[in-house]
Amino acid sequence: NFSNNNFWNYHFLIFPTRYPEETFGLVIIEAFMYGIPVFSYNNASISEIISEDFLGYVSKIGEWKELEREIFNRLKTKINSVKIREYFKNKFEFSNSKKKLLEILSKDP
Repeated sequence: NFSNNNFWNYHFLIFPTRYPEETFGLVIIEAFMYGIPVFSYNNASISEIISEDFLGYVSKIGEWKELEREIFNRLKTKINSVKIREYFKNKFEFSNSKKKLLEILSKDP
């Protein structure tokens, strides 16, 4: 039940969205915050968000059998939740994002 945002109980997030307006999947970032890998289609910016193998897997839109195969392969290996959470902290935590934004804004054009 995602209504509680109780991601601690999940092993994977399967997010095969085809929604054309999916510019930035916040649910993906939320999953990373809890150390959960995400399996999705390469819709909009998703392949840029799931940019490392340990973060999950991205297939072409409609290739659900490919996603299924990768999920079953990952069931055989240990998920590195700590590494995923660390990636989240470095890349998406507000204090780090704020610092990066200030660096960008302070550069001369």
